[in-house]
Amino acid sequence: MNISNTKSNSLSREMFGELPEQWEYRKLGHGIEIKGGQVDPTKESYSSMLLVSPKHIESGTGKMIDRQTAEEQGAQSGKYLCEPGDIIYSKIRPELAKATIAPERCLCSADMYPIKSRSAYRNQFLAWLLISKPFTELVSLQSQRVAMPKTNRESLSRIRIPTPPLEQQDTITSYLNKKTSEIDNAIEKTSNLEDRLKNRRVTKIYEQITHSGKEHTGKKQTDIPWLGKVPEEWGVAKVGWIFDIQLGKKLNESEITGENLYPYLRNKDVQWWDVNTDNLPKMDFSPREQSKFQLKKGDVLVCEGGEAGRSAIWKGDNKETYYQMALHRVRPINGDQIPEFFCYFMEFAVKSGLFSSRANQSTIEHITTEKLSNQKMPIPPRRQQERIAKRLSESVDNIEKSISSIKKLRNVLEEKRQAIITAAITGQIDMSEDQGMSKIPT
Repeated sequence: MNISNTKSNSLSREMFGELPEQWEYRKLGHGIEIKGGQVDPTKESYSSMLLVSPKHIESGTGKMIDRQTAEEQGAQSGKYLCEPGDIIYSKIRPELAKATIAPERCLCSADMYPIKSRSAYRNQFLAWLLISKPFTELVSLQSQRVAMPKTNRESLSRIRIPTPPLEQQDTITSYLNKKTSEIDNAIEKTSNLEDRLKNRRVTKIYEQITHSGKEHTGKKQTDIPWLGKVPEEWGVAKVGWIFDIQLGKKLNESEITGENLYPYLRNKDVQWWDVNTDNLPKMDFSPREQSKFQLKKGDVLVCEGGEAGRSAIWKGDNKETYYQMALHRVRPINGDQIPEFFCYFMEFAVKSGLFSSRANQSTIEHITTEKLSNQKMPIPPRRQQERIAKRLSESVDNIEKSISSIKKLRNVLEEKRQAIITAAITGQIDMSEDQGMSKIPT
């Protein structure tokens, strides 16, 4: 989108607002140098350098979340050379607001710009401004594309930004460093609490599916290390002994038309305990395939790849629905099993690393039919399965409510963080008393 200078000036004032005395609007290009000239990352003098790309920077915070050298990333194409203190700004998907300060002499990918401020700006102040909400909205307006939004040197240089005196830029930088650090600490605490609650959920599931609380006194030892002892009346069986497992139909582009078109589920349609049925694609299923791949109420769908093992129960609706090869359909062979108990077992197995531990790795790319069939699990009598499922439903519901509240609090903190940045770089906070929070717009 090509925006004229007059409109750009108007948009800047609309986004940033009126500025304090001694502040002024200046074109960004008048106060910075966007460096050019790329270097070969395969050369010995550059291959061991830190290479920063958009994926290494956290959106909206300026934090670097991963460090890898050019050699570690297998870099081949040209990269920009950055000096310590340079701003590294992502030119692709500017709505993600990714910018950071180069911590050392390093490289950045061609999807980023190394920026050095001139005499009108302090680099750290400019870095805060580049991830502010008003600036991000301005850049996004100028970089709207159908496929991948992307800004360029000319568009960036034309944007008019608030420019306070250098002394005030230093004050703003110190203020933001302090305030955002306080908020970041609070955000980290909410994340830690959420992690503990998620672990608590897995623990609750384990306690219930292995020994059903304290209602049993007689226990017997199993040959499964993670399972240990189970109540006397429980059994232990391989999944394939008590469930019919069927991998879905292989997707064939030539079969997206035909006389027997029916909606089918994909891997992404199956999330934990939830199945998406909106806007499903269709594929041709012959009469023989219909009897093989049609879903029935109570079937459990297990993801073969992606987050391998992710499971949900098919509740059954009025439409004939099928599933593709990225999913296993798990159906009880008889009436002794309930899908809810099996789904809770799968949640425990996946989140505790039960499948991956046997492969001696932290994650597993696929759960094959053979692997799923051979997995051993505890088998309580049906009535006990029903009671366990009921207790777990109540327990995990309370845990999920707590997690939801924590997420809302974290969102409030993240919004407040961005509001502080915007207020500071537009002069809406009196930092002389460090008591400007009440002036932040809500």
